[in-house]
Amino acid sequence: MRTRIGSLVFVSLPCLLAACGDGAAPAGGNPGVAFQVASSASSANPMERDGAVALADVVTNLGGATISIDTLQIVVRRLKLDRTDASCPDNVTDSDNDDNRCPDFRTGPFLLNVPLVPGATAQFTQDLPAGQYNKVRFKIHKPSNRPGDAAFLAANPLFSDKTILVRGSFTAPGQAPVRFVWWTDMEIEQKIDLVPPLTLAAGGPTPLTLLVDPTNWFRNQAGDGLITPAQALGGSLRSRIENNIRASFRAFRDANRNGRSDD
Repeated sequence: MRTRIGSLVFVSLPCLLAACGDGAAPAGGNPGVAFQVASSASSANPMERDGAVALADVVTNLGGATISIDTLQIVVRRLKLDRTDASCPDNVTDSDNDDNRCPDFRTGPFLLNVPLVPGATAQFTQDLPAGQYNKVRFKIHKPSNRPGDAAFLAANPLFSDKTILVRGSFTAPGQAPVRFVWWTDMEIEQKIDLVPPLTLAAGGPTPLTLLVDPTNWFRNQAGDGLITPAQALGGSLRSRIENNIRASFRAFRDANRNGRSDD
């Protein structure tokens, strides 16, 4: 299946990753979060999508050049929610101390394989205290020789001193596609407002989608062309991409897993 949205093309193959179902919370159970990740919105029924996609490319065409991303991985640590009735620290600390006002729902580090298909893909569920939450926070984390990172690096040795890895192909105007691997070691703490707040209540987990939109990651500062990834492993061009990355995250309730806010 090939779907075109504006200047973006999503090329889909059979799905092996997404969980089946319509994404709605179950009729009974503890309050909590059903965490989902998306890179773009979809109009497809999640039942159809679950049987239709496994791998895909996000393709951006701009200024006569094309970038096709087929792998996007991010190292994440301390995924948290902030209650509306609590005063939580501004920073995502590395301490394992936690409380019910600003609970972690995944400490990590863990590798987030961003699905490059329209719609949200289920990741995990986690029980959390009931209440209203108005922020989701997490740290894009650079693994090092610290004890808490040893098991992660043993399983993911490519991510030693790296936080984000992108694989794909770049096509300059009039040229053949060239494969690239782009990475960064930037560490940032992301704080995303939930508008309206996310309500967790008895009856089962509430679906929360983290939208990671990579379509503008390699856009130049003027916004009229694409940065060549092979020339952006350092210096001002890499800084431009990192700034684009910081602006690419959103989070919202998404019961039908279409990558769009329910509100």
